[in-house]
Amino acid sequence: MSGIWGLAASACAAAALLATTGAPARAQAKRPAPAVLVGAAKATKLAAFEVMEELRGLTVEAWMKKLYGAAPIAWRARTCREVAGDRMTVNSPICVEATVRLKGVTFTLGVGFDENVPRPERKPNAIWGSVAVANKGCAFYRHPDQIQQGRAQLDEMAKAGRCL
Repeated sequence: MSGIWGLAASACAAAALLATTGAPARAQAKRPAPAVLVGAAKATKLAAFEVMEELRGLTVEAWMKKLYGAAPIAWRARTCREVAGDRMTVNSPICVEATVRLKGVTFTLGVGFDENVPRPERKPNAIWGSVAVANKGCAFYRHPDQIQQGRAQLDEMAKAGRCL
């Protein structure tokens, strides 16, 4: 092919190649490996969430150890969704939950990550907590300060064996 037909064929081939490869898509987060997410959640600095003075120098892992001492903490990467009644309270496609069980009371801390950035593990954007007794939700905390202030209630719920 030569002349105008050759140019037209080349242009069509280039257009076809562009159509199949497409233009660069918006940065879509690739879900990091669970171990990477858990490590990032543990290392998350509470100061980034405008917390009370006593929490500012702590990471999530150090804070959880301070709150619960030697109690075992189960860490797992997952998709977090919490519903209260007919309302979604948490919708974090990329998150880590840390769960502590104390005498029938379960405390779960969630650390959410921004799924709209290329490296979500570098961008924690939410921390929340929930308490349940016998699998019944008792309390939901939207901020680390609320979790810190609500810690004493967990011991009371454990003694009572019910939500307060």
